[in-house]
Amino acid sequence: MTKMEKMKTPQVIIRPFEDSELQRLLKQPDKTKFTGYRDFTLILVLLDTGVRLIEIENMKLGDVDFQDNKILVMGKGAKEREVMFQGTTRLYLQRYLRLRGSLDHDYLWINMNGNRLNRRTIQGQLRIYGEKANLKGVRVSPHTFRHTCAKMYITNGGDILSLQKLLGHSSLDMVRHYVDLWGSDLQKMHRKYSPVESLFDNK
Repeated sequence: MTKMEKMKTPQVIIRPFEDSELQRLLKQPDKTKFTGYRDFTLILVLLDTGVRLIEIENMKLGDVDFQDNKILVMGKGAKEREVMFQGTTRLYLQRYLRLRGSLDHDYLWINMNGNRLNRRTIQGQLRIYGEKANLKGVRVSPHTFRHTCAKMYITNGGDILSLQKLLGHSSLDMVRHYVDLWGSDLQKMHRKYSPVESLFDNK
């Protein structure tokens, strides 16, 4: 058995959102209503942190640290990690918590009855917004937001080691796969940040 080659599992390519698609999606939740404001904020958290569906479902109030702009999540294999968010997400999260109010449990995301928001509802709401935004050829799901977070992180100049920690991958294999997937975007980055080109820009 030791001489047998390991079978390679096929990697399913999930197309991330384009910027224009994200803009259309973000216009769908009605922020004048509690559920719409909640969903808008939840989308921002998904995009900013790259967390998995089960991780956002299980978030609690005490996990959110507004002083350092980070959230403690429980990942695969019961491994804790910290994910970061930035100013815009912080503002919406803070207002969402004021709208949420005090309850007899500390789950972060709730429905209109004050109960914990379950994953099926989260998936269903995202799917509805995707239909309303008339998005074609892309699955509107938490996993797509996770891949979009990874793509935007890399193409905006983030390094793969910090991305690995952010997403909670046990190895660099998947993160390297992200780099392979978006090579064309990295080509654009290289044209912009090429060390050699920068030396000759002013000559």
